Amino acid sequence: MLGSHSKRARVAPDLLCKSRVTLCEEALERADAHRHGRAGREQGNCSDRAGNKRNVREHPVPPRAAVIRYDWGMKKRGKQGKGTEEARFTVRPGKRDDAAAAARLWVRSAREHTVYDPVYATAPDAEKVMRRFLADLSSSSHSCLFVAERNGEIVGFLSSELREGSPAFKPKTWAAVEDVYVVPDHRSLGIGHALFEECRAWAAQKGADGISLQVAAGNARARKFYDELGFHEVSVYQVKEFE
Repeated sequence: MLGSHSKRARVAPDLLCKSRVTLCEEALERADAHRHGRAGREQGNCSDRAGNKRNVREHPVPPRAAVIRYDWGMKKRGKQGKGTEEARFTVRPGKRDDAAAAARLWVRSAREHTVYDPVYATAPDAEKVMRRFLADLSSSSHSCLFVAERNGEIVGFLSSELREGSPAFKPKTWAAVEDVYVVPDHRSLGIGHALFEECRAWAAQKGADGISLQVAAGNARARKFYDELGFHEVSVYQVKEFE
């Protein structure tokens, strides 16, 4: 899944937006209550799409250090009904040094998305642009980058940043998932679930009201995955290109 990017670093304006927006508040609220209880919240700032500073509620808990690693063990189905084996991987907060590997995965994701629509074709310098963009996300207090490692290799990543909803609606702060991708050979092991679990925990810590994302209309596998996570469709993103 690729996402729309802020104006500070885009491959092309809105070309990487997907055709529906989904939200997940209930799952985030459960993670919020489980990890932090209902303690009072501090106030912080984040920027909306216009660059205006907005207040963001933030739980008074210590920030997670970039060196913390979260180890996961998931059951992997054996071949030809031979039972199951445990597939181990690590999910951790990404660092600036991880931006290059994550950018390469982003390019792979974009190439896969051209099957759904040619609008996802990348610019010649897409990897360089994404490397800078992901490095910035990893070092900001109002955005996050998580990477998944297996056998010493980065095989997946998720990036997100806090965004304010439209001022015309009831105020809400969303952890907008920019991109999430897992290498095909490492799918169906729970890596995607683990990445979203860490994103939900981060968003709850920041006092966000929920998580938002966009997904390609033709990506049935991803849409089913997000449905299983508790997301629901809110709007449909459409384009009409001039000839």
